[in-house]
Amino acid sequence: MYFLKIDTLTLHAAQKSINAAGLTLQPRYSKQEFGKHLTFYKDRYNIQFKSASFHNIDWYKLFLGKGFIAKHAEFNNGSMDVYADKNIPPSTKSKIGNYPHQLLARLKIPVDIDTMLVQNFEFTYRELNIKTGQTGAVTWTNISGQLTNVTNVPEKIAANKIIKIAAQSKLFNAGSFSAVFPFDMTKTKTGDFTLDVDLGPMDGKIINTASKPLGSFEVKSLSIKKLKAHIIANSYNARSSVLFVYDNLKITALKKDNNSKEMKKKKLASFLANTFIINKSNTMAETQPEYLTYKRDPQRSFFSFVQVYFFSCLMEPRYVHSPV
Repeated sequence: MYFLKIDTLTLHAAQKSINAAGLTLQPRYSKQEFGKHLTFYKDRYNIQFKSASFHNIDWYKLFLGKGFIAKHAEFNNGSMDVYADKNIPPSTKSKIGNYPHQLLARLKIPVDIDTMLVQNFEFTYRELNIKTGQTGAVTWTNISGQLTNVTNVPEKIAANKIIKIAAQSKLFNAGSFSAVFPFDMTKTKTGDFTLDVDLGPMDGKIINTASKPLGSFEVKSLSIKKLKAHIIANSYNARSSVLFVYDNLKITALKKDNNSKEMKKKKLASFLANTFIINKSNTMAETQPEYLTYKRDPQRSFFSFVQVYFFSCLMEPRYVHSPV
């Protein structure tokens, strides 16, 4: 289903390094054609980097097939686009067990990289909604990140069991967003990981590229002051403490018009929501976070699970709904 392409690959034996230019994992088919070649639903990935490099490589182990060991790696000027076509029937096979650290643990060869740096990266998750017939997108731009202790070597895990991913970016190219993922390599059977996210001030109308096609509502006004969440998750569920401060919330409920196939306003539902249901503002204190639990859909991939859970935190009823 994919082409793996490298424009140029250079090995420097004395320097113990590898440099790659034009590194690409490219789907063989377009978004429209991809699903026609599947029996069951799978995410479609499109990944590319202008350059990548690995340093202080253990040539002996590499050429004898005993593993890939490197001290430092860098990936520059890249993007990753994940597309989920929900019109394709789901497989009866669960996606549980396919978190990043679980996949690393199942690799047949040892991998050990002390530090990986990612610069100027962009990540987009797109999903085609069956009910609306439209595609929603969530985008993180200007991503810079660091991965440390990327290993599946038992001796290294015994010394340090945590693979840590720390990244800073812009959500929808607007709000400052940071995320820290510690993955526990001693708990790959249960898939344990934690996630800390921090979103700064942002105009909430920007989320309409996701909320309209995926949530069937449009944000007419919303001033996001801050969103912080500490999430504890495993292969089956997640729980978190959430601090969400916002002001001036107004929404429009939408439904799909069967004739035009466009989204149209649900006037009565919108009036009731804005008048009686939602809180127009939330002034939570730093010391009084709310708590949220979420059961994972076993058919959702890791990227889909994290994205859905993040927006559950953002639009969880207990934060935006009026107590009356």
